[in-house]
Amino acid sequence: GLLVSLMLVSSAGSTLGSTGLDTLFFTRFGVQFLPYMYMLLGVVTMGASLSLTAWLGRVSARRFYLTLPLLLALLLLAFRLLLLLNLRPVYPVLWLGKEVVNTLLGFMVWGTAGLVCDARQARRLFPLFGAGRILGSVLGGLATAGLVSLTGAENLTLIWGAAMLLSFWFSRSLLGSAV
Repeated sequence: GLLVSLMLVSSAGSTLGSTGLDTLFFTRFGVQFLPYMYMLLGVVTMGASLSLTAWLGRVSARRFYLTLPLLLALLLLAFRLLLLLNLRPVYPVLWLGKEVVNTLLGFMVWGTAGLVCDARQARRLFPLFGAGRILGSVLGGLATAGLVSLTGAENLTLIWGAAMLLSFWFSRSLLGSAV
């Protein structure tokens, strides 16, 4: 139950926050810049993946998966603070940043699942965990319009950050507090 909840909450938050940042980027730049952004994203993702690999070689996987939701919550708070500047060049940076956050989020949830399940459990339970991620995406998508009306697209990053704090709680419950 905790792992499905981790999957659901992290995915719902990601859907909400990503939609908000996509909207802000498209409003200021339009979709015609997406090919350039995807080319940049390839380079940024490669750098992030290499950094992630180096970091995982230096710390325990348990510590990494336990602290990552807190780091992502802080990063999302920084995203919201950058949005306060309302500077046009910030939006492509945030668009790329949210893609890196989503990549790290995938590593976090599936890595946590890998730590708490053995191979036999994984064969049985990973489809259920995947269903939790899908349900989280659906619920986040359904909640987006209402939350944008209440808070504005900029504040969806704060809601995503709150989902990361809740994800930390689930991770801590699953992995324990000792890092």
